[in-house]
Amino acid sequence: EREVAMVGAKLKDMAKKLDVPVIAVCSLNRQGEGGQRRPQLNDLRESGALEYDADVVMFLHRERDQQMGVLDMIVAKNRQGALGEEAIRFEASNGRFSDLTPTIGRPHNGT
Repeated sequence: EREVAMVGAKLKDMAKKLDVPVIAVCSLNRQGEGGQRRPQLNDLRESGALEYDADVVMFLHRERDQQMGVLDMIVAKNRQGALGEEAIRFEASNGRFSDLTPTIGRPHNGT
């Protein structure tokens, strides 16, 4: 747990020094649930410090009965904005995420 906290603190420090966003991928600790429920902040494995340091925490989640390639992007923590979720598409062939239905009138570049 201390190692995870140290890495999280170093990532946050690097983001501040370089003035860039840093994305870290973390596994979830969801023992006994069988993946049947939506992820929550306390599911981050050994992550009390990661949860504390992060400005934004997002989860990608797919219900078992959801169409393949469709995921829910859940914003569980956001220091500078709103919380919520949005359905998005994942194109496994090229590893790209995109809007499920692009908003009319907004340029759509597939990212």
